[in-house]
Amino acid sequence: MQAGPELRDVAQYLRDGRYEDAERRLRQILKDGHDDPVAAEMLVQAIRRQGRSSEALDLCQTMIESFPLRASAWHEAGRTCNNLGKLERARQFLEKAADLAASDQQTSAAVAFDLGHVEQRMGDAGAARRAFSRAAGLRPGWAPPLFRLGLLDIDAGEFISAEKSLEQSLQLDENNSEAWTALGVARHRQGNNAAASEAYRSALALNPRNTEAMGNLAISLHDDGQLGEAIAGYRQVLTLAPGDLRAASHLADALLEAGDCQAALTVTDDLLQRFPGHSGALSSRGVALHRLAMHKDYEALVDMQALIFPFDLSVPEGFASLGEFNAALARHVQGHETLRYEPSGHATRGGHHTGDLLRFEKGPVAELERAVRQAVDAYMRRPADLSGHPVQVSAPSQYKLSMWSVIMHSAGHQLPHVHPSAWLSGVYYAQLPGVVSEQGSDQAGWIEFGQPPEKLAGGSAFPVRRFAPREGRMFLFPAFLYHQTVPFVSDEPRISLAFDVTPLAGPGATIAA
Repeated sequence: MQAGPELRDVAQYLRDGRYEDAERRLRQILKDGHDDPVAAEMLVQAIRRQGRSSEALDLCQTMIESFPLRASAWHEAGRTCNNLGKLERARQFLEKAADLAASDQQTSAAVAFDLGHVEQRMGDAGAARRAFSRAAGLRPGWAPPLFRLGLLDIDAGEFISAEKSLEQSLQLDENNSEAWTALGVARHRQGNNAAASEAYRSALALNPRNTEAMGNLAISLHDDGQLGEAIAGYRQVLTLAPGDLRAASHLADALLEAGDCQAALTVTDDLLQRFPGHSGALSSRGVALHRLAMHKDYEALVDMQALIFPFDLSVPEGFASLGEFNAALARHVQGHETLRYEPSGHATRGGHHTGDLLRFEKGPVAELERAVRQAVDAYMRRPADLSGHPVQVSAPSQYKLSMWSVIMHSAGHQLPHVHPSAWLSGVYYAQLPGVVSEQGSDQAGWIEFGQPPEKLAGGSAFPVRRFAPREGRMFLFPAFLYHQTVPFVSDEPRISLAFDVTPLAGPGATIAA
């Protein structure tokens, strides 16, 4: 016997967030002998939304035993495993649900959407994209999968495509503050600050406490040179969310641009007291110290002699020589599917840039990854050089490695920049033009450390060090250290592979936050 009419009130309880009331009513319905799979599935939802996912999964298993051909039972099991972080099991349950729901378009769309979430969490962006696209195709007029496709495009650096998907999503559901925020990001990354600001303001109209949109709006205004409004925006974010590292770091830079170096130093002192080793704060602090003529403190922080570490590669296993390995790397990155010319949001000028090479088929990059990890371990074993330095104090016990390639062409270079979300950064040289050499008097194509962008330097000349690249050599350095490259003129490309070490655990884990 089923309890269809009685479930309408329960459905309203679930929509209203009255999960305990829903659970109580559903248990009574099932106790009264209503063998209703819909009631059982709703009970799973009520229990899961109260944070009792393990109990919900046990109930899912019972449902599957009772109704093995019911797609929604497998679907709820997949959702519950996703909540528990059991992603492989979640994928298996959802794939089974998809098979059983093949003739039901609406259920198939919902299953595909949840499968997209799982694939995304498992790091398979391609599978996630296919799942969300399937959900959008099965259920035209449904906004959530279009929103998710837009987020995937942002992650992939495909900002034009992201803007299109997000605009379509918002045409269907204009009340999604997160979607307006994401649309602002897509527009901002294309350099359209005015349209980005408009999107962020739409997000804030729906949710005035959306600190992500608030911070993004401040960044957009900052990029447009509206320093006063940007500084006020960053301070507003920090009033609502005092622990917002990004807003504090951007505030310090905005204050430097405005010429208030003492205020910038105060912001970085506060930030570093709470989050030692934060790379954004350290970079701003270094600029403030130098501009305030606090040279002893500056030299202790930006000790380039101790902080920059060269590391020469041995011939990797499976290759006859380092030259053969480097040639394989060059071929791999030159044909990589993510290769883009001057992608928005990067410091590269006159060159191509890939996405994260470790998220795709690695090929010879796998050997470089092993070598980089060895070099990072060697960097961590240098306590005599770095004793007491923030870089040593914030060294992570666990980290994530990301890696990308920069293929520079004639007159190409990188602007001064830092990597604020990382602890350590580095670069490996796979192929260099003949004009880039240790004997070059003009130092064309060399890497330079120390000089910040002019808008932060305020006309000050900072101490710099330049290093000649060499094929087969990498340099490791703290992510807070400003670096750029010297332009060169050649018909041959300059091919390097850069990497970031982002803390996952240990003292430096707050850096990536």
